[in-house]
Amino acid sequence: HGHRAVAIRELLVIFGGGNEGIEDDLHVYNTVTNSWYLPDVRGDIPPGCAAHSLVCEGTRILMFGGIVEHGKYSNDLYELQASYWLWKKLNPEPPTSDSLPCPRLGHSFNLHGNKCY
Repeated sequence: HGHRAVAIRELLVIFGGGNEGIEDDLHVYNTVTNSWYLPDVRGDIPPGCAAHSLVCEGTRILMFGGIVEHGKYSNDLYELQASYWLWKKLNPEPPTSDSLPCPRLGHSFNLHGNKCY
């Protein structure tokens, strides 16, 4: 439980969640070939997490927050370029009059234009 999924064309991309611990595997289901696979991901691979959020724009997936271990929540932001399975940890600047979002889980995350909400 606690995994998240997004669709990119014929692919269903699933990350995180778990039953006996928190998973860090990226699973992909191809709806055309009716098959699952684990892509060879590279880069700044995020730790396993659950109750995080994912948004998708083209082949770009953004992941925010979640629980990374019992009692430890995250406000990390990662980008996955699914066209070549490359993770990158993003380090956004906080707003000039405020701070970054606090660590959280089970939240909503939306992409509108070039802004995340």
